[in-house]
Amino acid sequence: MRESAKALKELAGSGEVVVVCANIPRAIESARIITTELEIKDPTPSSRLYAAEEEGLLPDPAGAYEFLKAVGDSTDFIIAVVSREYVDVLPEYLSTNGITDPRVLETKHLARGEMLVLNLRSGTQS
Repeated sequence: MRESAKALKELAGSGEVVVVCANIPRAIESARIITTELEIKDPTPSSRLYAAEEEGLLPDPAGAYEFLKAVGDSTDFIIAVVSREYVDVLPEYLSTNGITDPRVLETKHLARGEMLVLNLRSGTQS
């Protein structure tokens, strides 16, 4: 996670960065590693980035996307640490709702600790 945070720091440069995460301990812990590395304010946990199919909480990629867009409207960069169910469905949802880069379509699954960097304004992967 620290390596990912360092890569994100380079990418963000001097832009304003906000970190949001699922409202579960593992996501909050990962998000705090990122905010510590980037030396920015603590992450904002949200239930809109959490799903647990075994608990009957199905992913709502449309709701997650709306949340990310709303947060992203007021900042240069948004980093989202999501639950594993969103890792599986969010890239696919984004590819059909404004992200036009074909590399996103090829991202069917991210392993823990991997990241997908998207430019929601231009619709491309960075």
